[in-house]
Amino acid sequence: MRGRKLVSEISTNPDEQITTVTISPCNQYVIFGLHSGIVRRYTIRTKATKDIMDVYSTVQYMSFVNPNLLMVAGKNRCL
Repeated sequence: MRGRKLVSEISTNPDEQITTVTISPCNQYVIFGLHSGIVRRYTIRTKATKDIMDVYSTVQYMSFVNPNLLMVAGKNRCL
């Protein structure tokens, strides 16, 4: 990932503020959680963003338990 520009815009909407970030074990995705509770996956090669989960509260914790399992915890719930 050296030398690549990942952040291209700054959002002023409070619900779009990033609260947590993690990189997938395969190093092909950046997973980030938003203040609104949405968890998004950013693909580094294609630069595409996809919503993968909604925890309905601020995302506070994300961690890969193994390469196929992502654990996410929000302010009011965990999955």
